[in-house]
Amino acid sequence: MIPRAFVAVVPPRRVLDAIEAHLRRCSFAGWRRARREQWHITLDFLGRVDNEVRVIDALDVLARGTAPFAVRLGGAGSFPEHGKAKVVWLGVADGHQELGALATIVRNAVRSTESRPFHPHVTIARSDRPRAVRPLVPALDEGRVGPSWEVDAVELVSSDTHPSGARYTTVARIPLGG
Repeated sequence: MIPRAFVAVVPPRRVLDAIEAHLRRCSFAGWRRARREQWHITLDFLGRVDNEVRVIDALDVLARGTAPFAVRLGGAGSFPEHGKAKVVWLGVADGHQELGALATIVRNAVRSTESRPFHPHVTIARSDRPRAVRPLVPALDEGRVGPSWEVDAVELVSSDTHPSGARYTTVARIPLGG
């Protein structure tokens, strides 16, 4: 059993390095930056998983029929809106449609109850209270971030919450395209 889990795409080291370099140019005053090991694109949040083998098997079957594809990060924004944001993110510049199709496949595979529209992003910072995002989001929103990379797998990840932030552990890495 996994108390909290999600399915994600995790960028490779060279992209994580580029994100880190991109973030160094920005001031995160008042924001709690996500740690490097937390950077990923969530395809579906599962919550409690009672049978991880069933989830892995379902993902494996559907992932075999999905070819790897290219993704590149770029753009930035916030949730819920600029004046009342609690989350700041980097967006996806290239591969948005393919990630959306993959998220749909994943959600169908695990019989997801997720009702929010899929919006691919990497969470960069959080705040406990709503705040304005200027000048942070405009500074982050300057062009593409890092090289493109081939998404060739999805990961089932467990999430353990702690006062210092969530800790993620990859439970399984499921390759795309068999």
